[in-house]
Parts: sequence; structure tokens; C-alpha cells
Amino acid sequence: MLQCNRLLTFSGLGHCFSYVAGLYYSHSTLSAANLGGSNALLPGRLIGGLGRLLDKPLGTILSLIPGWGPGSQSTTMHLNQTADDYSFYGQFEEFFLPHWAVIGSVRIGLEHKTGSASRMAQGALVSLISIAIFHRTSAASSAPFYPSSAYNGRLTSAECLFHLDARLQERRLQQPCR
Repeated sequence: MLQCNRLLTFSGLGHCFSYVAGLYYSHSTLSAANLGGSNALLPGRLIGGLGRLLDKPLGTILSLIPGWGPGSQSTTMHLNQTADDYSFYGQFEEFFLPHWAVIGSVRIGLEHKTGSASRMAQGALVSLISIAIFHRTSAASSAPFYPSSAYNGRLTSAECLFHLDARLQERRLQQPCR
């Protein structure tokens, strides 16, 4: 897995206010492969227990038939995923009394993911129990929007009051699988 993140933040403080704003970027890539040999197809591997008793005789019988023996069966799987995330965020805090503030913030993002999966099976036995060649690609995008508001205040030297109202609004755009 490869992952890269970048964050750029700006902040400031005024007489009765403070703010923070920033940009965020993330890129990640995940790739995996699995090569499966024919021994995984023998009954002992599939059902365990009693099936293990059949492994040797069945393997011997299948090896006499060209293209059906355990040594001539294999499967290969590949999985790939890429994700790119971009966002802007900002928060503004206004002090309307010495110990009381109103806070507003927003985060706007764009997320895009693509993925593919493929499988290839070789051998007569494997082709009977699974699809010989399979490939699927899909992509999805969304644009989340996170507005929030809050207030914060000190009631006494030991007690504070804080209230947050946060919501998620998200648009998803799904592309058909190919």
C-alpha cells in the first residue's frame, strides 16, 4: 500500500475572533495479488476432515486425465484500488462576551475512488467450478459537505457550556461497472 498525505493550514487571531483554514490532499494506492495452486482444490482443502481421506486417491485418478490433474490447475487474482481525496476546511470563532463565543465551520471535499478486480483460472477442473476469466472495474465519486455551528462559554471558573450542531450532506456519483 502506498499513501501520501499533504496538509496546508493557515490560522490567525484578532481582538475578538480567531480563525483556521486549510487544504488537505490524500492519495492512496492498494494492490494485491494471489496465486492459488491446485492443492487448494482437493477435497481435504475444500471440506476438511473426511475429505482429506479422498485427497490422495482423487489426486492420483485426476492426474491420469490430461488437463485434470492437481498440478495443472491454478487461479490468479488481482485487486487494485486508488483513492484521491481533496478538501477545504475553515473555522471562525467570534467572542461576543469575554468568555462566550460563537463558532462556525465548514469542510468541503471531493473524494474519488477507482478499483478493479480480475481473476484467471487455468485447468479443466478449476474452469468447472469457477468463471475462467473475470474482470470488473468500478469508480465512485462523492462531494461531502460538513457544515457545523457551535457556541462555547464559561459559566463559572470550573464549569463550561458547549453545544455543537453538525450535519453531513453528501452527493454520490456512481459510475457503472465495466
